[in-house]
Amino acid sequence: MGKTLCTYGWVSMIILKGVEKGQVFLRYSNTATDKGSFLTTTRFSSPSAAVEGLYLAPYGNTAQYVQKVTTTQRTMVLQGGVANGGAGVNQTLMINREAFKIFKGTTY
Repeated sequence: MGKTLCTYGWVSMIILKGVEKGQVFLRYSNTATDKGSFLTTTRFSSPSAAVEGLYLAPYGNTAQYVQKVTTTQRTMVLQGGVANGGAGVNQTLMINREAFKIFKGTTY
């Protein structure tokens, strides 16, 4: 109790969470059509804020694009804090990619 888990980009407790059809998430990417598996519900004010909040710099992600992602059916996700990211910023990992639609990204 009281220990922080920090492994593979996660910090804090990682939870398995059910999400309903129509849930909206965001992805931050350096390309408009990227199809990565990590999402968030945090809307950042700029690419640099996203890079800092999601700890994207070590992965070469400049967060120039924001992609809307919606669930197309009920599904489960993993959710938890971002290691080395912003305080209170959570990330979500798709488990069943077929349950999500990733839209083309737009710039800020």
